[in-house]
Amino acid sequence: MIETAESVKIIDEILDEVDFISIGTNDMLHQICEENRKCSTLEMRSYLEPVFLQTLQYCMSRAIHKDKPACVCGEMATDPMAVAVLLGIGVKYLSMAPAYIEDICRFIGRIKLDEAKEVAKSAMECKNLQEVKDMLSEWIKSRM
Repeated sequence: MIETAESVKIIDEILDEVDFISIGTNDMLHQICEENRKCSTLEMRSYLEPVFLQTLQYCMSRAIHKDKPACVCGEMATDPMAVAVLLGIGVKYLSMAPAYIEDICRFIGRIKLDEAKEVAKSAMECKNLQEVKDMLSEWIKSRM
């Protein structure tokens, strides 16, 4: 389970020892934001923080490079705005409560992978959380 800032730092070593990884976004978010002053205040922290999205993209790039499956779990996997970004950075597996599966599958069926890659890139280039939220909200409205 990759869910701490320390595990992100040694992800290559971890990937050398396992068949797959699960990325726990809830705990990781708090640790990454505690270490990075670019995140919003504690009350406003979100898995859509650009620095957090960049961290997830790094984890996925390492898993893809090592040819290891990676699953994202946590609240993030149930949010369509976040799912668009996750697909764009290469996430193929999401773990969520059964109540969310139908809606998330329906959402995934409405977007193209190339579009998700572009929106992920744009989200990670945003300056702050509000900019990410605004951009993703407009993107989703234009496609639904």
